[in-house]
Amino acid sequence: MAQVAQASVAQVNAVQLVETATGFDLIIQTVDGSVPQVFISRDGNTWIADITQAQLLPDAEFERRNPTAGIAQVSVNTLDSNSIRITVVGEGEAPEGVEIADATSALAFRFAAPTSSDIAEQPVPDEDSQPDEPAVTTPGTDDSGGAIRIVVTAERIEDDVQQVPVSVTALTQDELEDSQLRTFQEIARNTA
Repeated sequence: MAQVAQASVAQVNAVQLVETATGFDLIIQTVDGSVPQVFISRDGNTWIADITQAQLLPDAEFERRNPTAGIAQVSVNTLDSNSIRITVVGEGEAPEGVEIADATSALAFRFAAPTSSDIAEQPVPDEDSQPDEPAVTTPGTDDSGGAIRIVVTAERIEDDVQQVPVSVTALTQDELEDSQLRTFQEIARNTA
């Protein structure tokens, strides 16, 4: 009888927010030093990172309000039995977070605090205005009815999904839950 190989689940035992000269780093440490897979997206004024094949140990729950100017909240919570969600809520737009590629024994993200000139220069969108770049449309939308922006970090370099030279299938959380797909292999078998 063939045995099915299962990916190990990384246990996150510590979350640290380290202030830097330009913002902060968010460091996610695992018990064994492994670096799990991350999927980054934005929804309104929120930067989101879903970490799969990972469990947040009870003492590692994390929330910090107003860690730096322009950032309203940072939280790390359990999404489901094998996933963790990081949310960084901006006071205006979604913050820009980048995975630090040279972090070898932890998962780390760098966030730059917006400068006062960045905040002052942000144009107020006109109801009739069109965005400069096309929005990525997905079957789901955010709570305000707008399209969800998808960011690909497959090579640990953040890039817009429309700029990645590969085929990308985007599934919403509801679609994943409804289809009961639990592993990357199941997702690969059920997407074209």
